[in-house]
Amino acid sequence: METYKVILVGDVSVGKTNLLTQYVDGEFSEKDNSTIGIEFKNKIIELKNGRKIRLQIWDTCGQEKFMSITKNYFRGCSAALFVFDVTKKDTFNNLEKWLKLFNEFDDEKTTIKILIGNKNDLKPKNVNKEEIDKFTKDHFRKYFEISAKTNKENIVKMFDEIVGKLKEKENDNSINDNPINDNPINAYPINDYNFAIKKADNFGQINAQKNNQKNNLKNNLKSQKNNQKINLKNQKNNQKINLKNPRKKKNC
Repeated sequence: METYKVILVGDVSVGKTNLLTQYVDGEFSEKDNSTIGIEFKNKIIELKNGRKIRLQIWDTCGQEKFMSITKNYFRGCSAALFVFDVTKKDTFNNLEKWLKLFNEFDDEKTTIKILIGNKNDLKPKNVNKEEIDKFTKDHFRKYFEISAKTNKENIVKMFDEIVGKLKEKENDNSINDNPINDNPINAYPINDYNFAIKKADNFGQINAQKNNQKNNLKNNLKSQKNNQKINLKNQKNNQKINLKNPRKKKNC
């Protein structure tokens, strides 16, 4: 089965993770949990001719501190989905930066680039249509406006069209598509993968250390409170005993 690497790119909190989970798992989370490092999910699609392909969809972190990890996943993509929040103009403006960075690492220069405006269920929309149209015309194959929360049908339709464009690209002899094998480790050069995983592991260790410190602090505070309660209780019991059994004064 051929596997095509698709990557989600954009600022933190634009809804990349919910877009992915809604499409693959049919789930949406109200919690704003930022992706740490990078994650991926697979989606098997059956084409009209009965042939099956796998979309390997990578969800990248939008925080700048993880940029050294994220950029290493830009290599070997069949399609790149650049996502912004239609209610936040800065997330649209920052796509210029993401696009420039992506192009530096896009070895084949043949990746299908799609622009996605997410959260169209919210108001007000702060990115005007003229800007979107121009940006799409200059850099992208197509623009989709969706809501990862309320409109799963549009997301499915969007990915169906992306698959169609991947097949068009495959049939064009002048363009080399980027199918990868079934092993996600080969989604990009092995050296880059090891580098990225090492970085991810380091961040994971740092987060684990922070969580351990928080848990230790929490446990210490809980222990101190319990000790204080026990000491206070012992003091009260001792006072009660002293009141019941007052010491007799000695005669001089």
